[in-house]
Amino acid sequence: MRRALRALAIAAACVQAITDNNDAPPARRGPLAVLRRGASRLNLRRPQAVAPRAAARRVAPRAAAAPPRNGVAPRAAARRAPPAPRAAAPPPRNASCAAPAFLRFSHIAKNAGTTIEDVARAAGACLGRFAGHHDAAASCPTWHVPPRRAAHHYCGKVVFCVVREPVSRFLSAFRHNFHRLAKRRRDDAPCTRQHLESFVVRSLRRGDETAGFRAKNVSRGHPLGCHLLAQTAYLHGGLGGQGGACGCAHALRLPTLAADLRRLEGHFRVRLGDVAAERRNAKDGCGLTAADLSRASRRLVEEAYAEDAAIYARLAAATYDPARPFG
Repeated sequence: MRRALRALAIAAACVQAITDNNDAPPARRGPLAVLRRGASRLNLRRPQAVAPRAAARRVAPRAAAAPPRNGVAPRAAARRAPPAPRAAAPPPRNASCAAPAFLRFSHIAKNAGTTIEDVARAAGACLGRFAGHHDAAASCPTWHVPPRRAAHHYCGKVVFCVVREPVSRFLSAFRHNFHRLAKRRRDDAPCTRQHLESFVVRSLRRGDETAGFRAKNVSRGHPLGCHLLAQTAYLHGGLGGQGGACGCAHALRLPTLAADLRRLEGHFRVRLGDVAAERRNAKDGCGLTAADLSRASRRLVEEAYAEDAAIYARLAAATYDPARPFG
């Protein structure tokens, strides 16, 4: 609003100055005369020279801050002080271990793989999730991916794994999943047989009442983030598995894991730590066992993992020999 009024005032002053110029005697006419009259009507003056003292105040640099009194810096100076450097980032998780050049561990979920990885890392060997072969595009955690899907990491290496009785492995996967979901819901309710039956149906059953129910094929894909993937998907063809030539050839038995691991260490002259026994997942919070499965659910589990059961029975009947892994 002020700018508009100012513009109107300038326009009026110019018009009046032109009118006065026309009425003025010839000696006092001309463009310069018009400008002078307009400036006088608008009260415009020639700029004055800046006083020396004022100029000095404008260009003189600020005086240095006074030294702190009693060793305490002024508050303004403290605010202008540069920020303290950030603490150094913690070392990577595998900084204290190295991946063995010739050895790979195929982590079959719910078969004490986390325990093996932890004790091996403490002994200086990076295995499984510490081996550094993570793939963001994988459909399940990279360390759970079967060897045939990660040939670049496993082929040409000595691959070992742990096998387990399939029904107990399935129940361990159920407890793990129940705990995970309960934690997400912040629910402390105990697991029940109803939860177990629902998990079996949701995970393993296909078909309908008309055509009949049957078990899903769990030897392919990535069921439950590979936690329910059949163990045969990981095993070498020499053991009867579907893992091909890059699969796990050295299958340690879970009930004799500590002794089997010592045999593996002695044969290949590598130190992988001390695994005294399977570490029970203390977080599962569920005590259901195979006896809590209904007859129909037990039949579904056994049908889905029939191939796993046959291979495990054959392996468990013999003592693991790293010199003759295929028997």
